[in-house]
Amino acid sequence: STKYISDGHCTSINPIKELVCAGECLPAQMLENWIGGAHGRKFWSRRNGNQDWRCVNDKTRTQRIQLQCQDGSTRTYKITVVTSCKCK
Repeated sequence: STKYISDGHCTSINPIKELVCAGECLPAQMLENWIGGAHGRKFWSRRNGNQDWRCVNDKTRTQRIQLQCQDGSTRTYKITVVTSCKCK
């Protein structure tokens, strides 16, 4: 997703791009033979056990951003952005 960051008085000069990890997923190691195979049975038994695989944040990084303030000044903030997701 792309968004602007604001602290109420200042707003980021450029939009910030980051991943949004959400929804159901299937782990990569299970994709190859998931239909009908042992991995598939494990996946479906987990689903039926009310424990769906979910896409969640994996790796993040710190990024410095410049915010432009209403009075013309600028501020620098450090934010954490998501760089990869995992299935858990």
